[in-house]
Amino acid sequence: MFSPQQPRRSLASLVLAMALLLPGCGGAPTEGAAGDGPLSLYERGNRAAASGDGAAARAAFEAAAEAGDVRAQRRLYAMYRNGDGVEADAGRAVFWLKRIAEGGDAAAQIVLATRYEDGDGVARDEALAAAWYRRAALQGERRAQLLLATLYETGRGVVRDEAEAARWYRAAAEAGDPLAQVSLGALYEDGRGVARDRAWAAHWYGLAAAAGNPAGQLRLGRLYADGNGVRRDPVAAYMWLSLAARSANAPAAELAKASRRNLAATMRADEIALARERVRAWRPAPG
Repeated sequence: MFSPQQPRRSLASLVLAMALLLPGCGGAPTEGAAGDGPLSLYERGNRAAASGDGAAARAAFEAAAEAGDVRAQRRLYAMYRNGDGVEADAGRAVFWLKRIAEGGDAAAQIVLATRYEDGDGVARDEALAAAWYRRAALQGERRAQLLLATLYETGRGVVRDEAEAARWYRAAAEAGDPLAQVSLGALYEDGRGVARDRAWAAHWYGLAAAAGNPAGQLRLGRLYADGNGVRRDPVAAYMWLSLAARSANAPAAELAKASRRNLAATMRADEIALARERVRAWRPAPG
């Protein structure tokens, strides 16, 4: 059975890490006394950084960060992570990342969770990864919900619990995450963590397929080919399998092509022509 695509945490980490560096993301800086408060210290750090004085920039940013300026905490995280004006130090980067996360920033919580999951700058600790994913998931972050669900499904960092995995996949799927939709569909198809229901599997695969997810397209195509959860429809099956065959994932594309070949052997020429016409006309659903 083809496994649904797993979330690409490295890409998620990059996107979220970039979000950490954007001005105005996360909590607002704490106000302080004129001339010595976090705002002026942060500005002093910016001036020092612009002039190439990394030591002065670090000192000003650290003073502002200790006083609660989240922007300064972000700058320090980036400086230590990238070696920008200071010697790169993964441990210090995580120290400031944790401060941001502890302040309630969901993006930072997800990035911190990936650091613990990968052992990047900290000792690898999947239980802490799960805890930080949970904090972000409870704030409604669908990426965190998806990643927490995968930990529950595989039993990494938490006791394996497919019902809990289904709960978090559902939260992310309802928020529109195609990977979560495929994963939830697979649980319904197999009857893991939920009552087996191939109609619901087809529903969730269909949403992912419409968004352009190759795993959803492959799984939906197979359901249409076999008439599982949906009325058998070889034209629809051929269309979805053809779209899945375009996947950049070579093994997935080969699976789709093999399924399409087997299906084509049972179809009339006019059915195949209609399916190919639908493939040419197909466009992913917006958003």
